[in-house]
Amino acid sequence: MSTAKRFSEVVLELREREKNPRLVADWRTMIPQGSRWFPGCPGDPSCKTCEGMGYLRLEGLPIGHPYFGKIVLCDCVRPRP
Repeated sequence: MSTAKRFSEVVLELREREKNPRLVADWRTMIPQGSRWFPGCPGDPSCKTCEGMGYLRLEGLPIGHPYFGKIVLCDCVRPRP
């Protein structure tokens, strides 16, 4: 048996969720201590290399190096399908 909902019911539920931010209000308590991850970061919150950001900045490269001044993806970032 299907539990299908009417479109109007789904819209009402979505509007209620927007009014009630408790669904993600405590996201900071759910990530590891010291992680710099925040919603929208592509990295893994528990990654020790990038601290959850998903990006790495390579320092100490000479001017003219192909990666000078650029960021690279961390290994914890999953490719998007």
